[in-house]
Amino acid sequence: MTVDITALQILDSLRRQSEMRFGTPIKSTPEIVQEIDSILRGMTNSNAELLEFLDRKSASLRDEERAWRLTQAHIEDELRLAGGMLNGIEKPLVGCLQTGQLNMVSMRTPSGGHLILVERDLDLFCWKLAKAVAYATYFEGQDVFPSFPINAKDEAGGGILGGFSALISGDNYNRRLDRIIEDPQFSRHFCDLIVTYAVTGDTRRVSGRPLDWRDSQDPVILFRSMEYFLVGHEYGHLCCRHFDEANRRKGVLPCGEDEVYECGWKQEIQADFFGADIALSLGGTHASPVREGVTGTFEREVPFHRRLTGVATFLMGIQTMDLAISVLETGSEEFRKLGTHPDPVLRLDWINKYVDRKAEENPAFAEMVRAAIIGGRLYGQIIARMWDHVRPVVLDLHRQGVRPAPTWRSNLK
Repeated sequence: MTVDITALQILDSLRRQSEMRFGTPIKSTPEIVQEIDSILRGMTNSNAELLEFLDRKSASLRDEERAWRLTQAHIEDELRLAGGMLNGIEKPLVGCLQTGQLNMVSMRTPSGGHLILVERDLDLFCWKLAKAVAYATYFEGQDVFPSFPINAKDEAGGGILGGFSALISGDNYNRRLDRIIEDPQFSRHFCDLIVTYAVTGDTRRVSGRPLDWRDSQDPVILFRSMEYFLVGHEYGHLCCRHFDEANRRKGVLPCGEDEVYECGWKQEIQADFFGADIALSLGGTHASPVREGVTGTFEREVPFHRRLTGVATFLMGIQTMDLAISVLETGSEEFRKLGTHPDPVLRLDWINKYVDRKAEENPAFAEMVRAAIIGGRLYGQIIARMWDHVRPVVLDLHRQGVRPAPTWRSNLK
């Protein structure tokens, strides 16, 4: 699969138009690029060092496309092993642009290739969202949702699924959720991210590390799951040949008259299924395509029940962004979503139904699959609770005359 050269030319043209309207984004520093390169060559890092690196690179926009393209390469390797899924598909170019949408959008090039456009700060949004949610799930130094081994048995002998069910309904879990409501400190970093990104369109203005823990795997697990799901979703469109039938629409991008694909909701849900499969399949270890060759704690197996947590976190995160932007713009939570995709809550519900069907088809696999669904729902509940702290902040800003950043406002539907 080779990259269509016209895709590069179109991306360059779109960026020039975007810079004329919104200004020039901060470029990567040579030091950041050099550090990424050293990691890609196989430099060994501890988990703590890698967390520090991710925070440092958040201060300046690196060559963010490199991460997405390496995730893309890892997915393509997996699809080749599946046999024939990439036949006849020209390698799409993944490029970053101020799109005003937190979902990726795709367009066809004049030569028949594809360009996948990613919101410029999406990777930093995902990383900081992962950290903020992981911080909220910490409670007095203990993870709210312990990482049960795959073969774990609870006291009643109910297996991992029984353990999760007890956790969800138990007083201990409910007390911890109540603490998120009662004590704003648990959601202050989430609030900072949502409000700052909604008002400025720039995640680099969000405060840095929310929690100085050295051993937590949660942010990286969530981040990896999000990346696999997002890129996997676009490959779902390609492999299912959705773009052969999709409408093409102008006015989706905040600048220019270029047409992007507008798939039907059924096709979007099918692509979500594909992305969820990718997240479940490739989310098995911390070793990731963006840091190929890294050893140490990142080589640990990620329990299966954690592999959908990033999917749920991302979808509920963009649901919160939709709500925040709507309140900023109108003073109401009346849903004014960004872009053309279905409601994120509806998407997550269909993903859960799809994954649950997999459990029915494979009884030997059922317990782990259903545990993965529950694991995702836990994080969704956390985000829903944290929105209760974000809402009054956003409403107060609206009353003061603050409105969403221009990139978001151009895409309100």
